[in-house]
Amino acid sequence: MTSRFKYLFLALFLLTAVTVFIYMRKSGKSSMADNSRDFAIEKVEDIGKIFVTDRNGAGYTLEKRGDTWYADSIHLADPAFVDVVLTTLKRMTVTNLVPKPAIKNVMKDIATLGKKVEVYDRSGDKIKSFYIGGPNQRVTASYMVLDGYNIPYEMSYPGFSGDLGGRLWPLHLIDVRSKSLFKYKAGEIKKITVTYPRDKNESFQLQILGLNKYKVDPLSPTVKPITKEISKGAVEEYLSGFENILAAKVLSKNMLNADTLISNIPFAQIEIVDKNDAIKKVDLYPVIEDKVRMGLGYEPEYYFVIVDNKSYFNAQNLLLKKIFRGYSYFYE
Repeated sequence: MTSRFKYLFLALFLLTAVTVFIYMRKSGKSSMADNSRDFAIEKVEDIGKIFVTDRNGAGYTLEKRGDTWYADSIHLADPAFVDVVLTTLKRMTVTNLVPKPAIKNVMKDIATLGKKVEVYDRSGDKIKSFYIGGPNQRVTASYMVLDGYNIPYEMSYPGFSGDLGGRLWPLHLIDVRSKSLFKYKAGEIKKITVTYPRDKNESFQLQILGLNKYKVDPLSPTVKPITKEISKGAVEEYLSGFENILAAKVLSKNMLNADTLISNIPFAQIEIVDKNDAIKKVDLYPVIEDKVRMGLGYEPEYYFVIVDNKSYFNAQNLLLKKIFRGYSYFYE
């Protein structure tokens, strides 16, 4: 090979090498940019834990145990809220790029005022982590950036227009807890004990012994047991009242002994044992209207409710009154 061809071959080789290098570099940048848009999680059924927090430490954890989601491992999470979160994680997408001159300010706002979301699978391995900032100027999407990248995007999902971060990622545990007081399907209850401190003669225990087999006993030893046949229709109607009762509001603390108009004597104390022998205890205290005295026949509009001595609610009498039955009701 002549020197002339050697130099020509070397020049072609170098040109090819440079071309490949430039192509690979550009391809790498494109890949990085594409990865920075990879927010959505396709298989949300694999998610086992979601952790949300801000730089001040406010936040909560959603955790799935079996088929049930819990908030901070103690309280039941609101199923409707969890469904929205999972739908958002699956469908969220980039709607617009952030203009280059605005990127610095957007990243600064996310760093100072944003929330961090970490998503894990059921084995505890991290699936995704990202930061959420405020809404864009049109309030049609929220600024978000994947953990490990410095490229923010305007994010939303089909059919939604607004502040994705503020609406779907609240920072307070009280906003994600379930309002459910009672949720029992037919056949799930084994025993119910109801105590009325102001009317002990109507306190009772109802046992479900089998299909259409019931036993109702008075709790007070001074009450003579009724010898009539139990009304199966009355029992079934009563049990159906526990299928789904929601509180009006979740409360963050115990309101008893506070400067409130809550009776210090409960109207009713209900204990339910389900078919798995799990026990739920619910105490209901009347919320007394100002300048109204409690007496026979008085019905408050709301009750302060304590569930299992750890969760607090405000609930409407309108929804609860169907389960306020006495011993004699089952023999009418």
